Amino acid sequence: MANPKQLGFLDGKHPTRAQISIRARHELLLLADLVPWPDLTEIAISIRESRIKSPSGSEPHYRELLDAVALMSVRKITFRDAEDLIAHYAPARYLCGLMDSTWQPDHITIFEFTQMLGPAGMSLINNFFGYQ
Repeated sequence: MANPKQLGFLDGKHPTRAQISIRARHELLLLADLVPWPDLTEIAISIRESRIKSPSGSEPHYRELLDAVALMSVRKITFRDAEDLIAHYAPARYLCGLMDSTWQPDHITIFEFTQMLGPAGMSLINNFFGYQ
C-alpha cells in the first residue's frame, strides 16, 4: 500500500519535463564541437561500403553511433554503459546529437555498428580520439 503522504505524487499535477543545462566547458560538449563529424561519417560510410556486398536494412545513424563509439573510447566503458549514459546523461545525449530526440541506440545497435566497422575501422576511430 502506498504511503498516504506520497499519494499527491500520483495526482498527475507534477511536471513531466525538465530543462537541463550542461556546463559550457564539459569535456563531452567540447568533444562534440571539436571533432569534424562529417569527415568521420565519410570514413564510416566508406568502411561500410567496402565491407558489405549490397546495402541491406536501414542505413545506420552514423553520427549518433560514431558518437557512441567516441563516448566508449573516451570514457573506456562497455556497450551497456554507453547505452545507459546516452539514455540518461545530458552531456552524452548532446555528444550524440540526441538532445531533442526520442531515439537512442541500445547496446546491440552500438555493438553491431562496431562489428560493421571491423577491427581496422575501430582502430582508426580510436586512434582519431587518441585511445587504443
